[in-house]
Amino acid sequence: MISKRVSFLIILSLAGEVFSQTQRRTRGSSQLHQDVLEKGQAEVEAWERWLKDSSNSVPSPVPPKKPAPTPCIGTPSELLEILSKVSTRADLLRTGSPQNEAYNWLLKDKFYCYSDPKLIQRYIMALTYFSTDGDKWTNCGEDGTCDPAICKDFGRKPRLGGNRWLSNGTECEWCGAACNTTNKCITDIDLDSVNVGGTIPYELQNLTILEVLALQRGFIKGSIPSTLGNLKNLKVVDLNLNNITGSIPENLYNAKTLEQLDLNDNQLSGTVSPKIGDLKNLFFWQLGNDSPWGKNTFDGTIPPVISGLTDLQVIALNNVDFEGTLPSLSNNTVLQFLDVSQNDFSGPIDNTNWGNKPDLEYADFSNNRFSGSIPSSFGSANDLVLASFDNNDFTGSMPAQICALRNGDLKNLTSDCSGATPQVACAFPTCCTGCF
Repeated sequence: MISKRVSFLIILSLAGEVFSQTQRRTRGSSQLHQDVLEKGQAEVEAWERWLKDSSNSVPSPVPPKKPAPTPCIGTPSELLEILSKVSTRADLLRTGSPQNEAYNWLLKDKFYCYSDPKLIQRYIMALTYFSTDGDKWTNCGEDGTCDPAICKDFGRKPRLGGNRWLSNGTECEWCGAACNTTNKCITDIDLDSVNVGGTIPYELQNLTILEVLALQRGFIKGSIPSTLGNLKNLKVVDLNLNNITGSIPENLYNAKTLEQLDLNDNQLSGTVSPKIGDLKNLFFWQLGNDSPWGKNTFDGTIPPVISGLTDLQVIALNNVDFEGTLPSLSNNTVLQFLDVSQNDFSGPIDNTNWGNKPDLEYADFSNNRFSGSIPSSFGSANDLVLASFDNNDFTGSMPAQICALRNGDLKNLTSDCSGATPQVACAFPTCCTGCF
């Protein structure tokens, strides 16, 4: 059926045509033709007035609507299938497990489509939160206090994030996290002194370019996941001052990029594998116990291969029951800090050239069973601030070269120099600052 509005347009067009044809006719036409002309003109004028005054104007063509973008869709079973690639299905479905909590949180999160490869990264970060008792953190958990200044180490590049964990923004901006600039993949997780607890998730191995894992000064229990050794860019493992048990996993030494291995003041046991010699970039190695609750206890001795770790600057192995002889450290020329006190080491220490370490500031051999004489080569360590030789089986005299350092930076020099017949002759207080 033709609409009324279209009919009006057709009538208007026909009337206009009649009017045009009539004008072309000669003035000698019949009166009948003149009447038709006048009638047609009147109809044209009437329709024009109606269209002008009418609100029913001719509609403009309506452009076709663009299709709405396809929303991110997915089902719980689809998400479960994706996450099963990094966690076991049993863990994901076990009520109350960190994996289950992270899975349920992600169902409501919707920050990434399920097809986005970053979904796995966000899951692992959420899993880290739940696995380390994030609800009990003292800073930037999902609820409670959040002081961005505590999260950010302004000396690092890129700067660490300062937002709450599990917040709506990118996980790269969560407290203590950092991502690279090229593809926004996690490089750092640094949660120092925020009261981390729980356990370390083995799924961290899927953050494939992770460089820094620092969860120090907390209450983490359980063991060190061996899967950390699968991270080919890992540089820092800092887990000191926790309650971690078990041994140092052999696989950890496969992370050959490690520069810092800080495990002091835990409850670790076992031996140190000779594979530590594979960590050619290691400059900071700490396994000792400084705090009253530190209970690391190791068997055996220090592998001689550490002499090949020529970048070592810090060796802190105090109070952990090591025994045997101390390997030669002659090749460790950049050594600055050495603490092997309170162990069961024996034998001499003159197998090391102590004079080729211009940056050596701290050397503590106290409370062992070292024997022989105190090497005079320490006299060339001009930056030495502390040298402790007490409570050992050293004999002889404190070398004059070492006593001369008392005129410089050496403020603490101790030995077994007390009694009528001291084991080590050392003038007090002009040379030794403490005699035992």
